[in-house]
Amino acid sequence: MVVGWTKRLLGADSGMPPALALGSVTTAIGSGVFAAGSAVFFTGYVGCSGAQVGLGLSVAALIAFAAQVPLGMLVDRMGSWRCWLAAVLLLALLFACYPAVTGFASFLVVVVACTLCSTLGGLSRGRYIGDVLAKESRVRVSARIRVNANIGTALGMLLAGACLAIGTREAYIALPIVNAASYLVDLVLIGFFMPRTQPLPRDRTRTGKAALRDGPFLTLTVINGIMMVNDTLFGIVIPLWVLRRTDAPHATVAALFLLNTALVVFCQTRVGRSAEKIPGAARAQRRAAYAIAASCVVFASTSGTSGWQTLGLLAAGTVLLTAGELLEAAAAWGISYGLAPDDRRGEYLAVFGLGPQLMDVVGPVALTGLTLACGWAAWLGIAVVVLGAGAAVGPAAAWAQRRTDTAAAAALPPHHVRQDVQ
Repeated sequence: MVVGWTKRLLGADSGMPPALALGSVTTAIGSGVFAAGSAVFFTGYVGCSGAQVGLGLSVAALIAFAAQVPLGMLVDRMGSWRCWLAAVLLLALLFACYPAVTGFASFLVVVVACTLCSTLGGLSRGRYIGDVLAKESRVRVSARIRVNANIGTALGMLLAGACLAIGTREAYIALPIVNAASYLVDLVLIGFFMPRTQPLPRDRTRTGKAALRDGPFLTLTVINGIMMVNDTLFGIVIPLWVLRRTDAPHATVAALFLLNTALVVFCQTRVGRSAEKIPGAARAQRRAAYAIAASCVVFASTSGTSGWQTLGLLAAGTVLLTAGELLEAAAAWGISYGLAPDDRRGEYLAVFGLGPQLMDVVGPVALTGLTLACGWAAWLGIAVVVLGAGAAVGPAAAWAQRRTDTAAAAALPPHHVRQDVQ
């Protein structure tokens, strides 16, 4: 009974391997612990300044961006299980080394290595899901993993709060050590309880970086990057907007984050049901654009309201933006898995991830500056751009589907071709 309840709670009864379900929670707990306390750890324990921490994280992000596609190709060549296992082992070792880090130079080395290994691990897990699961369950399982990650991250942040409240040297050391321990748990789960995969024979008709020469797929990658504006808006722009351009109490920011997390936990798996195939994923992306654009209009209006009206509009805007987030995530899984060739799935997933990464680099500075300086006009401009991306996703997805179907037909052996003329 307890085992069955636990499986249902983690989503293992939805077709996801139980070890994958459990690992998605335990790893998120460790990541949540370190993410919530990393700024304090880097400045209070390692001794870096705030500027040095920002510089180090930016350098690591740029290096990971440049290495993402080669790492995706490495996963295709070496196999998803093997690369995932190696990445998790390295992450456990690297986070265990954090207490020995002193000064900016060693901090930079470790943070770059951690970011590269995290990128490799994410690509490996993405490819692994495609390798071991049926096509019709990949989006559903990815949605459940995202739910588990939100639950685990929330628990991890609570643990981090306890460590930060204690405030001793030992409490600071516990932040990376707990994360290292979570990766060791994941290492055991992957190594002993998940089926091994082998790299597939490669299609020799596609040479080099095929995904970067796939026009329709690149178009969808750009569209997905634009749609990921929801992440930048909710993580950075909206908190600053609430604090500087509305009369809402500062605690409202935490309440909005709690509302977003609850909606993700309870609604993500339901939203993803219609995005298993390319047409459904394209519709989900278009609906995401509608929801995000509507949220921009609502948030823009809060600069001229007060009291409970402001709080109500902020809550409504958060619900709309979260709906766009849920639909966008489901669409991204459906499109990326649906269009990636089996033998180059790691490479294609890596390229598809470049759009969101570029938004993470450009979005915070550009969108924060625009919204705080231009107010409602900037919000409406964001809405127009998002609606344009939503309108383009349907034709781009149809174009990509035709190209994929043509390539699949060309790859069939001659005896599979229908003979209409006798």
